[in-house]
Amino acid sequence: KDLEQHVDSMLLNKVYRALESTISGGAVASAREHRSLIIVIAGSRGLCGGYNKTILTLAERRVRELLDQNIGVEVLCIGSQAQRFFSRKYPSLKLVSPTNGGSVLDTDAVTASNVSRMAQVPLVAQMVADEALNLFVSDEVDRVELVFTRCENLLVGRPSIRTLLPLNPMGLEDAQDELLRTIQASSGVGFHLVPVLVGREKRVEVKRFYTENHFEQPPIHQLGALLPLYLNAMILGAMRESFTSEMAARMAAMTAASDNANTLIDDLTRKQNRARQ
Repeated sequence: KDLEQHVDSMLLNKVYRALESTISGGAVASAREHRSLIIVIAGSRGLCGGYNKTILTLAERRVRELLDQNIGVEVLCIGSQAQRFFSRKYPSLKLVSPTNGGSVLDTDAVTASNVSRMAQVPLVAQMVADEALNLFVSDEVDRVELVFTRCENLLVGRPSIRTLLPLNPMGLEDAQDELLRTIQASSGVGFHLVPVLVGREKRVEVKRFYTENHFEQPPIHQLGALLPLYLNAMILGAMRESFTSEMAARMAAMTAASDNANTLIDDLTRKQNRARQ
């Protein structure tokens, strides 16, 4: 999570402003025909309360919003629950699968339901980030969005949407999108991060620095080097937060089931004792 915030701040504050006046297309602004890639992170098993239902409901709502605007949609699913949901409910929708050495990567093997494979999460995050970046730079999609569960704490997991690419708003963002926009502070010396939230804006002050940046390499080379790191950090952080939320939801569901079973046993034992007496 620290790496995610560091890369986020570095890319969206230092580099974006330097590139804004020099790049009119690509990662900073896009004039292509709209087509979105939505990365959905869900679980592979049940027994976790409403975890899968809430994240799939949010993902479906976003897909419908884009389709209603005649925007093409491709979905990359992490977790068999999301894969089965979209293949069954939207059979005409294109489902994208990341590849590893030419073979399709089994993203289902590294969900929170398979703890023994959790060490492969960074590899899967890298493969997913590479696939998303390849689709973006090859003009197959002009937007990359991430639907995941943000872990507020062990009791609260919040379904969230975040636009990964392009780096600036296009007017197509969801009302709950966590896309961070950079704005120059009134003093002209530093920047503030402004999360785009429903009905309100929450300003988060970051470290101040001079707005004039000097690069040894051309800004486009800086962007090319940082974009893969940015995508990888965002997706890896989202996967870990989603898996933590899934495990917390499963723990809460199993605790509730155990409590209900104990209550039922106590009630039946009491009734049996009364009938015997």
